[in-house]
Amino acid sequence: MTQLRLGAVAPKKTGTGQSPAPSPGRGRQAAPWESPGVTALVVPAFEAEPVLGPLRRRHTPSGSDGVPAHVTLISPFAPAPVLPSLLPELEALVASWPAAPFALRRVRRWPSIVWLDPEPSAPFVAMTEALVARFPDYPPYEGLHDEVIPHVTVATREEEDVLDELAAELEPALPIACAGDTVQLLQRGDDLRWHERLRWRLVV
Repeated sequence: MTQLRLGAVAPKKTGTGQSPAPSPGRGRQAAPWESPGVTALVVPAFEAEPVLGPLRRRHTPSGSDGVPAHVTLISPFAPAPVLPSLLPELEALVASWPAAPFALRRVRRWPSIVWLDPEPSAPFVAMTEALVARFPDYPPYEGLHDEVIPHVTVATREEEDVLDELAAELEPALPIACAGDTVQLLQRGDDLRWHERLRWRLVV
């Protein structure tokens, strides 16, 4: 929720294998998802924050910009000026979802990315699909990727040996059980940091 927008996404599959999506870099014009008023929908992994928070703040742009460990559902979602007209329908949809408890058991790797695999992942796929069906103007990652795999990003854009060390550091801390009972609507503010705009508790 690559470290585009909020987190890493599944690398787009090509005929020659997998390659990571582009990452924002320094010294270039800000991408649209880095602008004030951009929003995103995520399921936070609050229980993992003591372990993952310090790593994400050091090793991911979204972590350093105020986003806790999470599974991304849709990013970017509706821009802030459009959001009020969609909120009643969004709130009704989210209210229909049960909680989705999950465990972070495995450290996974994509090129330049360390991530954790939420198990089971099917509930997050179902949530994303429900959001896309209801709000087709906002596909995950603007439709950039063939497949979006639920994940919790830990580190991006570091040297491979640094990522190897981080992956090894994480292993002893797993598994981490997470309640999966909250959906957050995050919005990037004028300070270019992400802030919680709304929070919904899922039915347990």
